[in-house]
Amino acid sequence: MEISVAEDAYKMLDELARDAELPVEFLCKLVLEEFARNTGGRVYVGSWESGDKGRRFVVQWPFITGFQKVRGGDLPEARK
Repeated sequence: MEISVAEDAYKMLDELARDAELPVEFLCKLVLEEFARNTGGRVYVGSWESGDKGRRFVVQWPFITGFQKVRGGDLPEARK
């Protein structure tokens, strides 16, 4: 899977990854897995008719905090 994100979102993800001493890609993997696995995560889709017609997306985050254990051998090399 390959994705691109807005520059401001990438900066925040990179800061979070740096604080966790992880590559940003590994942090994103953890976030996406927990969103998908936990109860309550949804994406609602709708349309609007004013201005530039298009679609809107509402992201509802899961109701509980996600938790993962990653074995030492499965961790990527720590960031410097």
